[in-house]
Amino acid sequence: MDADKTTPNAQQSRAMRDAIIQASFSSLAYLAFTNGLILLYLSAQHVSSERIVLYLALSAIGNTLLFISCAYLCDLFGKRRMGLVGVVCEAIGFSILVLSGSCASPMNEKIAAGGIALHTLGASFYAAGWFALLSPIVPEKMRGKFFGRLRVTWQIVAVIFVASIGWLSPPTRRYGHSNG
Repeated sequence: MDADKTTPNAQQSRAMRDAIIQASFSSLAYLAFTNGLILLYLSAQHVSSERIVLYLALSAIGNTLLFISCAYLCDLFGKRRMGLVGVVCEAIGFSILVLSGSCASPMNEKIAAGGIALHTLGASFYAAGWFALLSPIVPEKMRGKFFGRLRVTWQIVAVIFVASIGWLSPPTRRYGHSNG
Protein backbone atom coordinates (compact mmCIF):
# COMPACT_ATOMS: atom_id res chain seq x y z
CA MET A 1 0.00 0.00 0.00
CA ASP A 2 2.89 2.35 0.74
CA ALA A 3 4.22 1.78 -2.79
CA ASP A 4 0.93 3.08 -4.22
CA LYS A 5 1.52 6.45 -2.53
CA THR A 6 5.07 6.85 -3.85
CA THR A 7 4.62 5.56 -7.39
CA PRO A 8 2.56 7.78 -9.68
CA ASN A 9 0.24 6.23 -12.21
CA ALA A 10 0.68 6.91 -15.94
CA GLN A 11 -1.66 9.91 -15.93
CA GLN A 12 0.08 11.47 -12.91
CA SER A 13 3.50 10.90 -14.50
CA ARG A 14 2.38 12.57 -17.73
CA ALA A 15 0.87 15.48 -15.80
CA MET A 16 4.06 15.94 -13.74
CA ARG A 17 6.18 15.88 -16.92
CA ASP A 18 3.88 18.44 -18.55
CA ALA A 19 4.10 20.65 -15.46
CA ILE A 20 7.91 20.60 -15.58
CA ILE A 21 7.96 21.46 -19.30
CA GLN A 22 5.40 24.23 -18.85
CA ALA A 23 7.27 25.72 -15.90
CA SER A 24 10.54 25.67 -17.83
CA PHE A 25 9.17 27.51 -20.84
CA SER A 26 7.04 29.86 -18.75
CA SER A 27 10.14 30.92 -16.88
CA LEU A 28 11.74 32.29 -20.07
CA ALA A 29 9.31 35.20 -20.35
CA TYR A 30 9.48 35.76 -16.60
CA LEU A 31 13.25 36.06 -16.86
CA ALA A 32 12.96 38.49 -19.75
CA PHE A 33 10.75 40.74 -17.64
CA THR A 34 12.74 40.52 -14.40
CA ASN A 35 16.26 40.64 -15.83
CA GLY A 36 15.70 43.82 -17.80
CA LEU A 37 15.62 42.27 -21.26
CA ILE A 38 12.18 43.77 -21.97
CA LEU A 39 13.40 47.11 -20.67
CA LEU A 40 16.30 47.05 -23.11
CA TYR A 41 14.11 45.79 -25.95
CA LEU A 42 11.51 48.52 -25.52
CA SER A 43 14.24 51.15 -25.13
CA ALA A 44 15.74 50.03 -28.43
CA GLN A 45 12.29 50.56 -29.99
CA HIS A 46 12.39 54.16 -28.70
CA VAL A 47 9.47 53.72 -26.30
CA SER A 48 9.38 56.51 -23.70
CA SER A 49 10.64 55.72 -20.20
CA GLU A 50 7.24 56.41 -18.64
CA ARG A 51 5.52 53.95 -20.94
CA ILE A 52 8.19 51.30 -20.35
CA VAL A 53 7.55 51.53 -16.61
CA LEU A 54 3.80 51.26 -17.28
CA TYR A 55 4.24 48.21 -19.51
CA LEU A 56 6.54 46.47 -17.04
CA ALA A 57 4.10 47.19 -14.20
CA LEU A 58 1.19 45.97 -16.34
CA SER A 59 2.25 42.39 -15.78
CA ALA A 60 2.20 42.60 -11.96
CA ILE A 61 -0.97 44.70 -11.86
CA GLY A 62 -2.73 42.41 -14.33
CA ASN A 63 -1.79 39.30 -12.37
CA THR A 64 -3.12 40.89 -9.19
CA LEU A 65 -6.44 41.78 -10.81
CA LEU A 66 -6.90 38.57 -12.82
CA PHE A 67 -5.66 35.91 -10.42
CA ILE A 68 -8.89 35.18 -8.50
CA SER A 69 -10.97 35.10 -11.69
CA CYS A 70 -8.47 32.78 -13.36
CA ALA A 71 -8.40 30.49 -10.31
CA TYR A 72 -12.21 30.29 -10.45
CA LEU A 73 -12.07 29.39 -14.16
CA CYS A 74 -9.39 26.77 -13.42
CA ASP A 75 -11.74 25.17 -10.88
CA LEU A 76 -14.67 25.41 -13.28
CA PHE A 77 -13.01 24.11 -16.48
CA GLY A 78 -10.06 22.16 -15.09
CA LYS A 79 -6.62 23.27 -14.00
CA ARG A 80 -4.83 21.29 -16.69
CA ARG A 81 -6.93 22.70 -19.53
CA MET A 82 -6.72 26.27 -18.27
CA GLY A 83 -3.02 25.86 -17.52
CA LEU A 84 -2.50 24.83 -21.14
CA VAL A 85 -4.55 27.84 -22.28
CA GLY A 86 -2.33 29.97 -20.05
CA VAL A 87 0.90 28.61 -21.51
CA VAL A 88 -0.40 29.12 -25.06
CA CYS A 89 -1.46 32.70 -24.26
CA GLU A 90 1.92 33.36 -22.63
CA ALA A 91 3.77 32.02 -25.67
CA ILE A 92 1.66 33.92 -28.19
CA GLY A 93 1.78 37.13 -26.14
CA PHE A 94 5.54 36.93 -25.71
CA SER A 95 5.99 36.15 -29.41
CA ILE A 96 3.86 39.18 -30.32
CA LEU A 97 5.99 41.29 -28.00
CA VAL A 98 9.20 40.06 -29.60
CA LEU A 99 7.87 40.45 -33.15
CA SER A 100 6.57 43.96 -32.45
CA GLY A 101 10.04 45.32 -33.20
CA SER A 102 9.65 44.40 -36.86
CA CYS A 103 6.43 46.42 -37.27
CA ALA A 104 6.08 49.97 -38.50
CA SER A 105 7.18 52.52 -35.90
CA PRO A 106 3.77 53.94 -34.92
CA MET A 107 2.34 50.46 -34.42
CA ASN A 108 5.19 48.65 -32.65
CA GLU A 109 4.45 50.09 -29.22
CA LYS A 110 0.74 49.20 -29.41
CA ILE A 111 1.53 45.70 -30.61
CA ALA A 112 4.11 45.28 -27.81
CA ALA A 113 1.53 46.41 -25.23
CA GLY A 114 -0.99 43.92 -26.63
CA GLY A 115 1.61 41.17 -26.40
CA ILE A 116 2.34 42.07 -22.78
CA ALA A 117 -1.38 42.07 -21.97
CA LEU A 118 -1.92 38.65 -23.59
CA HIS A 119 1.17 37.29 -21.82
CA THR A 120 -0.16 38.61 -18.50
CA LEU A 121 -3.52 36.91 -19.04
CA GLY A 122 -1.74 33.64 -19.83
CA ALA A 123 0.54 33.95 -16.81
CA SER A 124 -2.49 34.43 -14.57
CA PHE A 125 -4.18 31.29 -15.91
CA TYR A 126 -0.96 29.32 -15.64
CA ALA A 127 -0.18 30.44 -12.08
CA ALA A 128 -3.76 29.96 -10.85
CA GLY A 129 -3.65 26.29 -11.77
CA TRP A 130 -0.65 25.60 -9.54
CA PHE A 131 -2.62 25.94 -6.31
CA ALA A 132 -4.78 22.94 -7.14
CA LEU A 133 -1.88 20.91 -8.58
CA LEU A 134 -0.66 19.20 -5.45
CA SER A 135 -3.47 16.98 -4.32
CA PRO A 136 -4.65 15.04 -7.39
CA ILE A 137 -1.50 15.02 -9.51
CA VAL A 138 1.58 14.79 -7.29
CA PRO A 139 1.39 12.03 -4.66
CA GLU A 140 2.14 13.35 -1.17
CA LYS A 141 5.26 11.24 -0.69
CA MET A 142 6.72 12.42 -4.03
CA ARG A 143 6.22 16.17 -3.64
CA GLY A 144 9.74 16.93 -2.44
CA LYS A 145 11.33 14.97 -5.28
CA PHE A 146 8.94 16.46 -7.86
CA PHE A 147 9.47 20.07 -6.81
CA GLY A 148 13.21 19.50 -6.59
CA ARG A 149 13.23 18.19 -10.16
CA LEU A 150 10.99 21.06 -11.24
CA ARG A 151 13.30 23.68 -9.71
CA VAL A 152 16.49 22.21 -11.16
CA THR A 153 14.93 21.85 -14.62
CA TRP A 154 13.63 25.39 -14.93
CA GLN A 155 16.83 26.84 -13.49
CA ILE A 156 18.90 24.98 -16.09
CA VAL A 157 16.57 26.27 -18.82
CA ALA A 158 16.91 29.78 -17.34
CA VAL A 159 20.72 29.67 -17.34
CA ILE A 160 20.77 28.45 -20.95
CA PHE A 161 18.28 31.17 -21.99
CA VAL A 162 20.16 34.03 -20.31
CA ALA A 163 23.50 32.76 -21.63
CA SER A 164 22.06 32.50 -25.15
CA ILE A 165 20.69 36.06 -25.00
CA GLY A 166 24.07 37.30 -23.78
CA TRP A 167 25.90 35.46 -26.52
CA LEU A 168 23.50 36.64 -29.25
CA SER A 169 23.40 40.26 -28.09
CA PRO A 170 25.75 42.58 -29.93
CA PRO A 171 28.45 44.28 -27.88
CA THR A 172 27.37 47.67 -26.64
CA ARG A 173 29.30 50.77 -25.84
CA ARG A 174 29.83 51.27 -22.14
CA TYR A 175 29.72 54.73 -20.69
CA GLY A 176 33.23 56.04 -20.24
CA HIS A 177 34.78 53.20 -22.23
CA SER A 178 35.42 52.82 -25.91
CA ASN A 179 34.91 49.63 -27.88
CA GLY A 180 38.21 49.97 -29.60
